[in-house]
Parts: sequence; C-alpha cells; structure tokens
Amino acid sequence: MIAKDSFRQEFTDLILGYSKHIKKYISGDKTDYIFCPVEDEENWISDKNYLNRTRLCFALFYDTYEAENKEDIVRELFIEEVKARENESYQIIGINLDILTSLLLSYNKETDKPLFERAKNANFDCSCGYEFVKPRPLSEFPLEDCIGA
Repeated sequence: MIAKDSFRQEFTDLILGYSKHIKKYISGDKTDYIFCPVEDEENWISDKNYLNRTRLCFALFYDTYEAENKEDIVRELFIEEVKARENESYQIIGINLDILTSLLLSYNKETDKPLFERAKNANFDCSCGYEFVKPRPLSEFPLEDCIGA
C-alpha cells in the first residue's frame, strides 16, 4: 500500500510540475507542442511533439497554472491533436484527444461541433472509439496510466 501511495504522490508532483509547459506555450514558444511529423526508416509517420503536448494537456486538465486564455489554448491544441490523428501512420485516439475533448466540451460552444466531427473522422480508431472523458482527481487516476507519464 505504501508503494501505491508513494507512486501516486510522485505522479501528482510530476503533473503539477507540468505548469512550466503552460507558461512556455503562453509565452508564444509553441514549437514543441504543434504537430511535427517525422518519418522513421520504415516510412511510418509519427508526431515528434506528442509527449510534449501530453504534458501540456495534463497541466491544462488539472489546472496546474492559471491561464487567462485557457479556452484558446485548448482549442489550438485540439486542432493540432486532430492533425496528428489524421496524419500519423499508427492510428490511435490517445489520451491527448480525450483530455482536449473533455476540456473543449466544458466550454459548451456550438461552434466546436465541426471540430468534434473532424476528430471522429480523423482515423479508423477515432471513428470506432472516440468518446469523451470527464476530469477526475489525480488521486483517482489509474496507476497504469501514471507509469506512462
């Protein structure tokens, strides 16, 4: 039990430390967060910035830093994530799209419906399983998800 609690605390500290990514993004330094396709030796395309965007998504999801223009950031990142889903060879939905969908839904804007449709049609996995997640406390986060952060 101690190991689980210790691991959970470590994960919480890690997520809270991701506020530096929001600060960097707000400063205008967005290069590490936009879709950046890279091709491997087998001609598979992946996104060089996926994990950086993941860190930023977690920081936004858990409000690790108060950003005035959070809604704009979420919408921009959502579009970048959809680009990644549309263009990467390995077709997944991914935690980033789940987090950004939940955040974007919380703003309840009718104008975002085409973005959700675009995400639903981004790739085969998205068309089959794209759905929405609700924010949850860090203490309830599954430990297997904590390992990949």
